[in-house]
Parts: sequence; C-alpha cells; structure tokens
Amino acid sequence: MGLQYEHNRVEYATMKRLGRVLLLLLAAAGISGVFSAPGGPRSLANGWKRARARRAHDKKATVHFQASRMPEAVAEWRWALEIDPDNVALYNKIAIAYMVRNDYKSAVAACQEALAVNPGYAEAHFNLGLIRYEQGEMDQALAKMQEVLTLNTMYPEAHYIMGLIYENKGLDERAQEEYMKEINTNRGSRGAWAKIREAQS
Repeated sequence: MGLQYEHNRVEYATMKRLGRVLLLLLAAAGISGVFSAPGGPRSLANGWKRARARRAHDKKATVHFQASRMPEAVAEWRWALEIDPDNVALYNKIAIAYMVRNDYKSAVAACQEALAVNPGYAEAHFNLGLIRYEQGEMDQALAKMQEVLTLNTMYPEAHYIMGLIYENKGLDERAQEEYMKEINTNRGSRGAWAKIREAQS
C-alpha cells in the first residue's frame, strides 16, 4: 500500500507496542472473570479456583506472547476460555496473536467468536477493520472504523486509521480532518501528529 507504517500498523507496529496493548487487555481481563455463586460458600470457593486457573493460563499466554511464541500463547488462552468462555478479551488477545503472524483468517475467526458473545465489543470491530485495511479492502475497513466510533466515539486510533484509508483513496483533505479528530480525542497519537506535520512541511 506504499506506506511501511500501514503494514506495520496491523501488526501493531512492533512487538513492544503489542506488549503494551496486551498489558492493557490483561488489566481488563483480570477483573472480568468474576463468577457468581448462587450455591453458597462451596460454589464461591469453586468460582475463585476457576478464576485463579483462568488467570494462570492468561499469565502464561502473555509470557509466550511477549516471547513471540504465538502458538503456545493461543493454546493457553484457549485453555483460559474453557474456564471462562464468555471472556471477550481472551478472544481479542487470540486475534492479536494471529494478526502478529499475518494469519488474518484465524484472526477474523477469533474476532467473530468475541462478537458472538458481545456484538458491541468495539475492540473486535477495530481489529476486523485493521485486517480489512491490511488486505486492501478500504471500503470495508472504513465501515468497520465508523462502526467502532459509533460504539465508542473516543476509541483511540480509529480516526487515525480512517485518515490512512482516506489518504489511500487519494482524499487528502478528508484524511487530514481525521488526523485532527484523532488528536482532539487522543493527543498521544504519534501517527496522527506525524501525518499533520508531514502535510505542513
């Protein structure tokens, strides 16, 4: 697509950046595995055991992920899902692991699994948009990013990706508008700042 960054963006630029994204996901996942226990103390104890087991698999998966051992990471997250099958963050982590390997078919499947549990899960829609972008399906990617912003108007990097899409289409003014929107909602977006400075130079 002509821009090295555009290719790297789908891989979340570098493994270091991916690690940061995963740490955020881990923080969310760490509080999402609460089990109800209508059966009393014994059920509560079993619930906490299951939660600990899920977190243990999650932790092992993250170690594998950060060491670029993606098959092992996916396997651990799948074990975690056996314990907590409605945890959409786990599906999202699996999708990211597949994206790192450019296995977009498997990544799409993982995103769809997440959306089967929660159709409004913005992270899965965002990843689907990134995949469509990487595959050159600009209209589909744009539609996904618009859907993400419908779910969360402040979603980080969504306007930036839309800017890249418009730029790819030759709509430079629209692209700059999206980069400005990104900065207005996410002042830490280095990509958007770089694009604005590039246009001003």
